[in-house]
Amino acid sequence: MCTAPEVWELGLMEDQKVGARALELVKKNKDKPFFFFVHFAQVDHAGHKHGENSKEYSDALISNDRWTGKIVDTMVDLTSDEDEVGHTVYLWRTLLKVANKATPN
Repeated sequence: MCTAPEVWELGLMEDQKVGARALELVKKNKDKPFFFFVHFAQVDHAGHKHGENSKEYSDALISNDRWTGKIVDTMVDLTSDEDEVGHTVYLWRTLLKVANKATPN
C-alpha cells in the first residue's frame, strides 16, 4: 500500500503562489508515486471580473499555461530514467466558462 501525503491548502489564490507551492511538492515527493491536483484560480477570477475578452483574462490564461509548463518540465526533469517517464500519467482538466451579464440597451 502506498501512503501518500495529503495536502490541501486554501488561500494561495495567485498563480505564482500556487505554482511555486506545486513545484515544491513535486520536488519533495519525486521519489514516490503521488496524485497531484493543482487549481489555478486567476483565470476564473479574471473572467468573472473583467470578461473573457479582457487583457486581464488573457494574461491569466498565459500565466496558467506558463505555470503548467513549469510543473510538467520539473516532473520530467526529476524523473531518473526514460522508463519512469513512460510510466508517468498526466491527466489535465481545464474548465473555462465565463458568465457574461447582458447589458440592457
